Amino acid sequence: MLLKKLPENLGDPEKFLIPCDFPRMDVCHALADLGASINLMPLSIWKKLSLLELTPTRMTLELVDRSITRSKGVAEYVFVKVGKFHFSTDFVVMDFEADPRVPLILGRSFLRIGHALIDVYGEEITLRVNDEVVTFNLNQTTRYSSTYDDLSVNRIDIIDVAREEYAQEILGFSNNSSGGNPTSTSEPILFYSSSSLTPFEGSDFILEEIKAYLKDESISSEINHADCDPEGDICVDKLPMIIAKDLKVDEKEALLKVLKSHKRAIAWKIIDIKGIDPRFCTHKILIEEDYKPAVQSQRRVNPKIHEVIKKEVIKLLDARMIYPISDNPWVSPIHCVPKKGGITVAENENNELIPTWLVIGWRVCIDYRKLNDAIRKDHFPLPFTD
Repeated sequence: MLLKKLPENLGDPEKFLIPCDFPRMDVCHALADLGASINLMPLSIWKKLSLLELTPTRMTLELVDRSITRSKGVAEYVFVKVGKFHFSTDFVVMDFEADPRVPLILGRSFLRIGHALIDVYGEEITLRVNDEVVTFNLNQTTRYSSTYDDLSVNRIDIIDVAREEYAQEILGFSNNSSGGNPTSTSEPILFYSSSSLTPFEGSDFILEEIKAYLKDESISSEINHADCDPEGDICVDKLPMIIAKDLKVDEKEALLKVLKSHKRAIAWKIIDIKGIDPRFCTHKILIEEDYKPAVQSQRRVNPKIHEVIKKEVIKLLDARMIYPISDNPWVSPIHCVPKKGGITVAENENNELIPTWLVIGWRVCIDYRKLNDAIRKDHFPLPFTD
């Protein structure tokens, strides 16, 4: 029996980096990312390069951890020198901590401009301009990607570390790296690993702010939060927790005590849930196999209703309840229906009295009828037991 020889099992070639030359930067490499539709630049690099003013944009980005963040703007016509070539491209600027040696991400738009050819087997990336070619070998740039390896920790390891830290914190001890013996510690409720909170030394910021907000009754008698939009009922997330006003004084103090002693057990954002796959925290709609995606165009509306829809969409975008998607296979139209507040009697053109609904406002709805028809009807995934 003759068997064909199977290809050799090879390992991961790791990341493809492109060396870039910028003034006032000694070493700068960019990650070639075929999965990115934009070019990304940290805000710190934009300030360091003293580029032109950013073009405002409402673009929001979905990161690998499924968290949504908003960009600072777009840096247009940025000259990038790669080897002997010069390219002009746009960068989306976002405020995040990046590797100082590999701070940039070059997406498909830049790779298309440079006629990039990525040879995964040969571990090379080639850029072409007219008849000139420049090739970068993976071995020449691997030494600059060490920080990425430091960040990509094993999920098992990070669960073990979080478990040990949490157990020691509950017991009131922390490891002393110099002596090796555990020492008692007392920390404020504010934990420094969360990027959404700002440390205030010498004061228990969270405790003081919560007590101050408990005295504020200007917005609602149910929610203890002063940063609310009364018209849209949208709360701005500036404090890490919301406490109901109907709690008694001893209940509030007990709750604050529990929150303070178990601060590591609270996930302020999805990224703080260590070791948990973001897919467990996201909603997924299952579609029947025999249905195809449907893209419906927006129906024409009069200027008054168009302004109502525009205002509602902008309000939801600012509250980060929705975010734009450029290539969504399902697009449903928006409808605007009136809110009826009763019946009155009015005269028509023939001087006849007819009943008429009073319109007290408008409600923005989305026509999900085609999507609902395509959704898998598995209302009862568990078997019935009599």
